[in-house]
Amino acid sequence: MEQDLKALRPLSIGDLERITDMAVMILDAEGRIICYSKGCEKIEALRRDEVIGKSPEELYNPQQFPNIIRPKRSMVLDTLKTGKIYQETLDYYTTVGGNEANILCSTYPIYGKNGKIDYALCIYREVSDYLEMIADGNKKQSDRQAPSQYLQNGTQHTFANVIGSSPMLQKAVYRGKIAAKTDAPVLIWGETGTGKEVFAQSIHNYSAFSSYPFVAVNCSAIPEALLESTLFGTCKGSYTGAVNRKGLFEEAENGTLFLDELNSMDIGLQSKLLRVLETGRFRAVGGQEEKPCKCRIISAINEEPFIAIENSHLRADLYYRLAVFSIELPPLIRRREDISETAEYFIGSMAPVLGKKVTRLSSAVKQIFEYHSWPGNVRELRHIITQAIYFAGKDEAFIKPHHLPEYLLRTKAAPEKAPPSGLPGTSGEERLSHLMNAYEAKIIQDALENNGHNISQTAKQLQISRTNLHNKIKKYNLEKAEG
Repeated sequence: MEQDLKALRPLSIGDLERITDMAVMILDAEGRIICYSKGCEKIEALRRDEVIGKSPEELYNPQQFPNIIRPKRSMVLDTLKTGKIYQETLDYYTTVGGNEANILCSTYPIYGKNGKIDYALCIYREVSDYLEMIADGNKKQSDRQAPSQYLQNGTQHTFANVIGSSPMLQKAVYRGKIAAKTDAPVLIWGETGTGKEVFAQSIHNYSAFSSYPFVAVNCSAIPEALLESTLFGTCKGSYTGAVNRKGLFEEAENGTLFLDELNSMDIGLQSKLLRVLETGRFRAVGGQEEKPCKCRIISAINEEPFIAIENSHLRADLYYRLAVFSIELPPLIRRREDISETAEYFIGSMAPVLGKKVTRLSSAVKQIFEYHSWPGNVRELRHIITQAIYFAGKDEAFIKPHHLPEYLLRTKAAPEKAPPSGLPGTSGEERLSHLMNAYEAKIIQDALENNGHNISQTAKQLQISRTNLHNKIKKYNLEKAEG
């Protein structure tokens, strides 16, 4: 056998170039193409005589071909320069010949006797058909599962849908799971778009109430005059045209009533809600009979509780009744390590439904996301990913910068700037509220240091209560400064 092998002549460049089902390309030490197989011609739609003696950079010259999407890097040139080996690496580009290409590429350096790289070998194949088959399979699987997306109690989310491994978010999940095992009221607070209803549904589905209804109402979306009757129901004759109708407290019987944006509810109506919590009973509008409240209440506000109280958006006595468990959902800007993980979760859940092969973010998009201030939080991220998937080509595997909304691209190259006056860093597009928070955090931190981390003295200097100071220290993650 060994003698038979020795009898075989070495493979020539011509032998390699006759390969049709695999693309084989070789560069010499100067980066010029010296081998270009039939498989390369098939993928690139270029003839051998058009490329021999040229470098890959010459072939994909943006000045000569401005409309092509170039490979994010020339792996074979990188191998030639550095010796790095790429194995089964996926890339997408449009060729000079106008074809869209999804390739799986491997590159290898070939060393001479002097230990220097004489050649770089590139072997690649087109995998668009495989990706399309996977996408079709995923879509069929998703279609089969679609009817079960909504649980029988009307919810859609569990803690499995709360994505992120940051300590801040995991702390919220931990507290939420403990709260779920009780029937005590829960107050969830955080900026708009942080996923408060997702979290409320998750608590409900983790609880003993999960087989009963989850009823949600956005208190800011219903006119003040109608919100009371919406919650408590009406009795016939209570006003012109009134009929006997159940309110949401009855609709949620044995389940959960979720009061979203509670801090937009009229203070007078909040006093009636307080009475329900204190007595466990309510009365329909125009009715005389008191009915038992048989539901668990989860509420949400979009500002810090004590700020809401100071601004007369929330009654203090109601807060203490509602917030047996008070759970903060941190904004994305305070847990940037969760951004890519959350984005790729959305890609995985939406791309198959839309019949796309996108599976993850490109490194350039991750950098853009890192600079962005995310004023809309998780809701904004989901919107951006949805749009990007629609704009992605049917054979593309990555979300790339040109798929993103224009306003995001303006932050792409923004360098980190030194914050003014030693303040915590803020990017140019952050909202005014974030900037004001940065100033407040710096003032509190300086005051704590000036007072030897004494809470009483610091609160007195800042002319705020000790409780308010404790909450602001927690809000701005200044716990270490407390001493």
